[in-house]
Amino acid sequence: MRKALTLSLMMSVLILALVSRGYATQHIWSENFNTFTPIYGTNYDYRNWTEVQNRTNPVTSPVIPPENLTFTHSVADGILQLTAHTILAHTTLAHLTYYRELHIESSMTIEVKFASNGANAFFISFLHDPEYDWLGLGMFNIYCTGGEGYLKWMNTSGVIEDLKFDATMPADVWYTAKISWDASPNHVHALFYEGSNRTAIANATITNNLHDFTDLSGVAFSIIAYDTTVGFGRVFIDYIRVGSAGGSILTTGLIASIVSIAMLACCIGIIKKLGS
Repeated sequence: MRKALTLSLMMSVLILALVSRGYATQHIWSENFNTFTPIYGTNYDYRNWTEVQNRTNPVTSPVIPPENLTFTHSVADGILQLTAHTILAHTTLAHLTYYRELHIESSMTIEVKFASNGANAFFISFLHDPEYDWLGLGMFNIYCTGGEGYLKWMNTSGVIEDLKFDATMPADVWYTAKISWDASPNHVHALFYEGSNRTAIANATITNNLHDFTDLSGVAFSIIAYDTTVGFGRVFIDYIRVGSAGGSILTTGLIASIVSIAMLACCIGIIKKLGS
């Protein structure tokens, strides 16, 4: 009887550990871009980045890019680089986007570190609808254009508002954004840092947001090539992390390991009591 109870407890711990690891993988993750192998199409999931290239809308409005415009991506030293290269001026707006599904059920922080060099414009978008919210229509967007950086969001009246976090963004300077959502009371807190400075260059609490983070479908990076763009434009992403709003951001593996170790310790304690 005692052996059967012990075996049952151990099986329960194993199942709970596997469930906890699956939950952590689905809902909380960290991407450091040690590798980057995007998939293609519209079969989105939380495990993979999906490439959506040269489209104003990924489903209904494909755009054929001009022949003198190319997009590339690469990874080096844990940094994702997106590049737009235009040889001649053109009249087509095109972009390269990478999208990853993300679901949030409670208060959470998304942290991302980024820089640019020569990019006319780029977005880091937190999307409500993955099919239609690609260029500036998402729930929250870090939008950088013309050397200026903004956080944009849709208010409860359906109007886009923005917070300017830098009016003169230098090339190759790193910025860190921490966008936190608290479920009760519903509000978003935005912090932006420049370089290694730990004093925020922008600090705002947003209480009139139309969407909360339970509406979030995913996150996207987009580099945009505007009309008359000539030359190279680059965007760099060092990392993106999703974690606890109230404390440090934990990685998927660490969360699963903590839960598994705690459950194993509990099981060992019970077994010792049964054996005494």
